Amino acid sequence: MNTGLTKVRGRGFEQTSVRKNDTLVVTEFKAFDYNNVKSQRSYAYDFKYKVINAYSNQIVASQTQSMRAQDAVEYQEFLKTFNGNINMLFPYNPQQTAPAQQTNPKSWRGLFSARNTLKTMEELRNDVYSQSINLFTSSAKDMK
Repeated sequence: MNTGLTKVRGRGFEQTSVRKNDTLVVTEFKAFDYNNVKSQRSYAYDFKYKVINAYSNQIVASQTQSMRAQDAVEYQEFLKTFNGNINMLFPYNPQQTAPAQQTNPKSWRGLFSARNTLKTMEELRNDVYSQSINLFTSSAKDMK
């Protein structure tokens, strides 16, 4: 299963300092647009097995287990090229937002440099196969 990309447009604010004259520096917050992107991929199947006694043809153990591996990404992308300092970006306009409602923007800023590629289907399949082998191996050890 692959959900595809979901993009939600957002607006942030970049802090800039403008020198008006020799003694006056004005801090402004300029709006910019960005996309918040989410995507998810998963691989799943039902793992069924039976252990049968070869002498009596009786079922010693059987189990059905749903096996799943999934990966998800969430990141933010600029709509235009950004060459500034990421620490000068805010998810709100600090000049217009009450101090009590201002949050630490560190995690929001981190989404601009977050992982933006999903694991391949082959990697997910290998993860699920490893889980299946571990499940069967642990079940076999319990039967001794």
